[in-house]
Amino acid sequence: MHIGSNIRNFLIEQNYAIQIFGDNIHVFKFIDIERLTDTDIIIQLDDFKLKIKGNYFCVKKLEKNEIQIQGEILEMSFIR
Repeated sequence: MHIGSNIRNFLIEQNYAIQIFGDNIHVFKFIDIERLTDTDIIIQLDDFKLKIKGNYFCVKKLEKNEIQIQGEILEMSFIR
C-alpha cells in the first residue's frame, strides 16, 4: 500500500473499509461484531455482514468502530 492512497482513503468519506495485508485484516467503520472466535468472525457493516473463516485469529487492535485481526484467512464471504 502507498501512503498517498492511505491518506486519500482516510480523507474521503466512506461507509466502511476492509483491508487485507499478509495475515491481517483491518475493518474500519463496522457496526457490530456478531461472532469472534479463533476460527470464525462475523462483522456487521452497513448493508451486509462480512464472514471470515480461518485459523488462529487474534485481535491485534480494537477501537470503537475499527478492528485489526491477525490469523490464517481461508475464506471470506459477504452475507446480505
